[in-house]
Amino acid sequence: MMMTAALLFVISAAVANENTPLPPPRLCVGTPGSDLMAGHCIDAPKNEVDVVPDAKTRGWIWIDSLHKTIAFGTIAPNQSKIVIDDKPAGLLSIAGSADRGWPAATTITIRSGKDSWKFTIPRDTVSSLREIAAPAGTYDLHIEAPRHLPLDRRSQKLSHEKPTPLGRFELKPVPMLRGRFVDREGNPVADVSITTPAGVPLASSDPAGLVREELKDALPPRLFVRRNGFGHRNIDVTRTDADYDLGTVTLSPGSTLTLNIDRNGYDGALTASLIRPGEHTIGQRTTFETATAKPGANVIELRDIEARDYVLILRGEGPLQIMREDIKVGERDNQTKDIRLNGPTVTAFVHQGSTPSKGTNVDLNGPNGEWTSSITTDTEGRFRTQAWNEGYVGIGIVRSPSVRYNTSAKIGTIDTEWNIDIPDRTIHGIVVDKETNAPLPGKYLSLRTVKLLNGSGGGLRSVAVGEDATFTVEMVEPGRYEITVHDPAYLDNTLGFDVKPEDHQHEVRVEMEHGRNVQVKIVNAEGAPVANALVIAKRTLKDAPRGWISDATGTATIVFRGDDPLPVWVVSPADGFAFVTVSPDAKPEEHQIVLPPATATVAIHAHHEDGSPSPHTHVFLAYNGALIPDDVRNAFPYERLITGSDGATILTHMPAGEYGFWTWETPEEHVMFSPRYLSAVTNASVLPGENNVTLVVKPLVKAGK
Repeated sequence: MMMTAALLFVISAAVANENTPLPPPRLCVGTPGSDLMAGHCIDAPKNEVDVVPDAKTRGWIWIDSLHKTIAFGTIAPNQSKIVIDDKPAGLLSIAGSADRGWPAATTITIRSGKDSWKFTIPRDTVSSLREIAAPAGTYDLHIEAPRHLPLDRRSQKLSHEKPTPLGRFELKPVPMLRGRFVDREGNPVADVSITTPAGVPLASSDPAGLVREELKDALPPRLFVRRNGFGHRNIDVTRTDADYDLGTVTLSPGSTLTLNIDRNGYDGALTASLIRPGEHTIGQRTTFETATAKPGANVIELRDIEARDYVLILRGEGPLQIMREDIKVGERDNQTKDIRLNGPTVTAFVHQGSTPSKGTNVDLNGPNGEWTSSITTDTEGRFRTQAWNEGYVGIGIVRSPSVRYNTSAKIGTIDTEWNIDIPDRTIHGIVVDKETNAPLPGKYLSLRTVKLLNGSGGGLRSVAVGEDATFTVEMVEPGRYEITVHDPAYLDNTLGFDVKPEDHQHEVRVEMEHGRNVQVKIVNAEGAPVANALVIAKRTLKDAPRGWISDATGTATIVFRGDDPLPVWVVSPADGFAFVTVSPDAKPEEHQIVLPPATATVAIHAHHEDGSPSPHTHVFLAYNGALIPDDVRNAFPYERLITGSDGATILTHMPAGEYGFWTWETPEEHVMFSPRYLSAVTNASVLPGENNVTLVVKPLVKAGK
């Protein structure tokens, strides 16, 4: 009897809950750029809402009763009514990690041109959100939540006519850093500091030598480990967006390098740094230790040095007061090194023809790029400085961010004079349509140095083309040059010419000819035209990218360079893709390209040979035997082709067919793919519906071996 009563109570409660009215939709109005949910919020049971007019532009956001749909828009100055169109334009869901407290209040920022909307969705709303209602257009989305890494999706197209399936936006949890530090005897080491290369503290070990720290952001690509009495070291990180386990790190006793400086009259500050040999790019350089001696001090100590090879860079206050020396440090190998500061004076005259280059910034860099500095010329175009090194020094004359002249000069054992003559020759040009003589602005133009008059040669650089189709190349030396212009609507044109010593202003006119134009119409599996589809020509490594975009009728105009058929990829993220060959001689009715039904979903699960997930792994694929190249891959929503912290990613809107999958695990965000280097290829027959593919991530191998 008691059981029956309990059952009746449950049924009655359920009926009561079903009859409970839903809360009305909510509308919030606020200042653009601020959190709209923190603005003025009211119930909005109707789709037309009266608001108090304001002289300023405002933004608004609307959430329906079921917390399923959000709409947003802008209120013009003095507008008194908001009309809410809740018809969905995009379909999505947002997910996160339960280990990091998901669901959580989530802030979404949406941008379109100069307009932006920012709003924080409560935790009870974000899990049920499925639709975005917004005017048709292209938007950038930025999503962030506590204890998760931000997520960006750019150029998301929304349409009321056919809601765009944006997919599942999965926020990756902030990484957890784990590890254990011990000494050579296996004893725990406490108070080990782990920082970013810039010195920002991330974590430290406890008395048991253990580290377990939830970070606030993604891991840097390199960690610095410091503990007094032990050799300081760096650790390269391979998975910046995933939990990272350092494992057990054994710290070795550190050494001390003492530099005894004979100043020889120099009384300024001194800085000594130990860097890793062979790292010639400043952004990737590892500086293990740095110490500074105040003016007048003669001793510099670099302590807690790990046993390894180093490059010692000793710098004074002048741009060429720099010494470089290879140093080898052994374990418990305390060293003392005597250094005498001595060097010639370098006097430089920077000019262009007979005109001194006054107030000009001159960049200086040493051999292998292991140091850089700069100096500015005086009112006579000169500078003077002492040099502590010998050999060639790279020189860069900077006129503007896009105008630079590079040369080199040598430092010897005696006082040296540099005569830096900046070339005063300029190439002026224009790109035009050969048939109409109309200017063609915004094209891709490259300048190749074939051979200079002094015998040197080589070098290729891009040249900016203005809105008036003109271009200018300054500081040109005499020699032979080639200019090549690429435009998808024209045939490529390469023009060769000579710049003579007396030719200070060289005029170039590049005339572009139309190729053979063929119109193709792109439709989806239902026969509807596909707008904004990318048509990408298959190319070799020597070709410049060529592509075209379909208009609102699904029509794209392909430019043929000859009479041969052209293999092309047709890509529309919402409608799938196809690889077809277009013939310039085909009948008009054959110029329709039908995208196959994009009815397959492929769930990729990548793991290492030991079974652990492989995060931040780039997924490459072949479709029906054709390798999908980089320019086609880039047309996909980028996150789809990189695994998350769980080693998984989902490829949506895929046509059925025969696929080959392979991977590359790397912390870099972008990679350049070369088909010569592949990991093991996993072949799969992808069918309509859900498909699962498991990939074992192994080191890359060279194709054919």
